[in-house]
Amino acid sequence: MSLIPAGRSIEAVLFDMDGTLILSEDRTDRAVLALLAEHEIALPSDFDLSAFHGVTWATSARNLKARWAALAHVEVADGLQRHFHQTFITHPPPVVPGAVEAVQAAAASFPVAIVTSSNRETLELVCQQLQLVELLSATVGAEDCSESKPHPEPFLLGAKALGLSPERCLIFEDSTAGVQAGLASGATVIAIGSSSGHEPSIADYTTLPAGFFSALT
Repeated sequence: MSLIPAGRSIEAVLFDMDGTLILSEDRTDRAVLALLAEHEIALPSDFDLSAFHGVTWATSARNLKARWAALAHVEVADGLQRHFHQTFITHPPPVVPGAVEAVQAAAASFPVAIVTSSNRETLELVCQQLQLVELLSATVGAEDCSESKPHPEPFLLGAKALGLSPERCLIFEDSTAGVQAGLASGATVIAIGSSSGHEPSIADYTTLPAGFFSALT
């Protein structure tokens, strides 16, 4: 399967962050679990932590409050961010193999943006840790959006920040919500890993063909 559909012209590359550039989805899981434990809420056997992947803390907070009345007056989104962000300071998450090199290669040929459901403080910290700041033409974080993935708004804002229509953008995403958001925006999407079920997909960036980004120009 070709990674880029025939007839598609790519003029920018947009990367998700968590699960796409860094292996941090376990931090999301731990943040949710820590928040529940903090309020002495027992974890049900049918609890699906993957439902919190790729979406904003505001969305996660609404879902948690809808399930547990005990959280009705709790600042859930702030608590989740506190638990999540602290681990990035003390133990930065591993990088998806080839991710930094992929951003570097993409930025050599195209404007590049990161579009994430994470809060801006975490987005900026990761960009500093991975030394990506000078490579990026734009960033979109949770605070920039009124809607969360799988709504296309985050990627629409990312494309707009680059001065392009989303149809001319290539998106790398890992989560189901993120892939759905990218497709809904009209962009071309390549999945990282197989969890979303989307094709085309790659295991990680080391499996991209040599010269992949320069060949798209």
